[in-house]
Amino acid sequence: MTYVFFLLIGTLIFETLWAFVFGISNNLNKCIKTTIAGIIIAGAGVLLSGSKIDAPERYTLYETRTALEYVIDHQIPQLKPEDVNASLQSKAFFEAQNTFDVPSFMLITIGYYESKYRINAIGDAGRSVGIMQVGPKGRRRCVEYCGDMTTEYQQIMCGGCWLRENINWCGSFERGVTGYACGRCKSKYARTQNAVQRRFEMWYNLDRKVRKLLTR
Repeated sequence: MTYVFFLLIGTLIFETLWAFVFGISNNLNKCIKTTIAGIIIAGAGVLLSGSKIDAPERYTLYETRTALEYVIDHQIPQLKPEDVNASLQSKAFFEAQNTFDVPSFMLITIGYYESKYRINAIGDAGRSVGIMQVGPKGRRRCVEYCGDMTTEYQQIMCGGCWLRENINWCGSFERGVTGYACGRCKSKYARTQNAVQRRFEMWYNLDRKVRKLLTR
């Protein structure tokens, strides 16, 4: 989209110079209007793309706990209070955010989709474990933070570390989330693309909900 935007800018400059030298014909006038419309659309696409990739400001501990409790109360009504320690997990999400420079709300979102915050969750035929469902490769890369993966703190810190590793490898925040989801920085499969999109949508919706709750 960025390439298209600058290509259209170059086209408009060329059209303007042509008009300056040879005058504006009806066809050229239509071309200029079409190019300007294209620039507006492409520019909007660039802005939306940038807003999606760029991580937002960090969230406070209070915002992090509010977000986690909101998800538990509104999206996992069947979850029993004893199934998740919201106070302990919110502190871990907050610390993972500050340690690995990834938004706590995105980590909360990943935890929701991966395990519904269940510490004993098992996936990938036993390969991925815990709240953040980190597999063997991730646990090896983040061994300093993963420990033996028996506590909420270790599991969430391991997830934060693994997301940061993927972001660094893949070169952008969005691709890092894709890497976390499927093991590759880019995916041509609609299922994976939709899964990543749902994570971003939940993150942004959660951001809006929590800000609205805290401004009442």
